[in-house]
Parts: sequence; C-alpha cells; structure tokens
Amino acid sequence: MSIKTRRPTGKAPWPMILLAGREKTGKSYSAAAFSASDLVDRTFYIEIGEGSADQYGALPGARYEIVEHDGSWKGILQAAQAAVDVPANGKPHAIVVDSMTELWGLLTDEQQAIADKRGKNTITMDQWNSAKKRWRKVIDTLRSHKGPVILTARFEEVTVMKDGKPTTDKQWKVRAEKDLPFEVDGTIELKEPRRPIVAGIRTVAFNVPADGIRPKDPEAFNLDTFFRQLNIDGSAERVYIPRKEDPDAHQPAPDAVRPDELPQEPALDDANTGWAGTDEEPPNA
Repeated sequence: MSIKTRRPTGKAPWPMILLAGREKTGKSYSAAAFSASDLVDRTFYIEIGEGSADQYGALPGARYEIVEHDGSWKGILQAAQAAVDVPANGKPHAIVVDSMTELWGLLTDEQQAIADKRGKNTITMDQWNSAKKRWRKVIDTLRSHKGPVILTARFEEVTVMKDGKPTTDKQWKVRAEKDLPFEVDGTIELKEPRRPIVAGIRTVAFNVPADGIRPKDPEAFNLDTFFRQLNIDGSAERVYIPRKEDPDAHQPAPDAVRPDELPQEPALDDANTGWAGTDEEPPNA
C-alpha cells in the first residue's frame, strides 16, 4: 500500500473554546457578547437548560440568533447541524452551545430512565456507552464547523477520592462528559465573576504557563480580543477526521458463539443502542 501525505499548512483555524465556570461568573454573558464582534457574520445560539439567552440580547451590539429546538437530544443535534450547514458569505458564522453540562445531564437522565424501567438502580456499562455515542455525535457535528465554536460548562470544586474514600484534598473539574476538556482547542476558566484564566489553548502565537494566563485587566477581557491574539487565518479550515467504526469489527469469528446465543439484557431501542464496550467510568455529573 502506498502512503499518502501532505505538508502542514501552519495556519491557525477558528477554534472550539470551552468557557468553564462557577455559577454566575459570566460564561453565558461572554458568549453572547462575542456576537457583537466584527470577526463573524451571524452567531447561532443553542441554549440547553439555561434560560438566559433572551435577556443577554440587550447587551450593546449583541446580534446573535437563538436556534429553536424541542429540548431532546435529537432536536439539539438537528439544531447544531442546521447551524453548521448555513453557508458563510465572507466572514464565518459562530456557534454557541450553552451549556454542555445540561446536554450531558440530559443524556445521563435518559439512561437512568431506562435503568429504572429495567428494575435496576444503576446505569450499566452499555448505557454509559450509549450516552457517550450520542454525545460524540454532537461533538463531531460542532467540530465540522468552519467558524468559531463557543461551549459553556459548569466548573466546580470537588473532593478528591482515594481508594473509594473522600480525602481532604480538593480539585476543580468540568461538570460534563469527562473528555470535554480534551476535545476542545482551548479552555478559559471562570472561578470568580469576571476573573478569567486561560488554562490552555492550542496555538503557536504565544505560550501558556502551567498556571494559566491571567489578563492584566480581567474586566476588559473578551473573546473578540482573545481570538485576535491567536493570529487566526480566515482561509484555514479545521481539519477533523471523525473516527469510523469498522463494520467487520462486529462480525463474530467463524467459531464464535453468536450474541443471540448468550443471555441478554433487555434490549434498548435503536436510538439508544450502545457502541463497542470500553472501560468508561460514570460521568462527572
């Protein structure tokens, strides 16, 4: 088999940014305020379980559009895909999802309801995988967007567990599916109102120290200024190749026992069918 290669462009595409903060620290405010930026054309605001999108429309210059949906996972996924599909004419469009904490809560609540119907108190491994599969579809859809994507999530201080027992140590964690901080291009933490910390960002424009970047004037910090500092090339597109399941991976070996010959859990419906098992742990929520 011949190898197919290409040289890296060296250009920075629009990133997917996570605003992770405690309650009332300005996550939704910052996301809504960015819609006034002349870096973007339209801003599509997908609100999940928050309820503040309408009032932030009063911010000076704010010009985002709330994407309507029915609150279901399918409706949210369709809203995200519809926003991605809107053609850009010159400047890119921005997408805001507020919040990813509520999305993960929705997906886990769905699986808990299934567990209750099964007569069990806890969600099984196949159900965690099913929730992650739905989560992945939303993430993959947003990653395919050619403009900036801004996600919000709750950030909370939790007790560190050791050998199944609580310790006196504390740590900060994003309240969502645990891989979210790895899936975004950058994370801005808001532990206090209007006191952002750039915890990490994929960029060659500047270095981020181990303890993050604290703006000299935190009150003046905004996403418009931050994006300009990243030296984003408007012609560069985010190159993301989603992983694909190998259909042959689900075919039993010639001498293997067929799945229908083994004891089975009550089947989930098609929308909740899980994927290949992993060592996934329960979520942070």
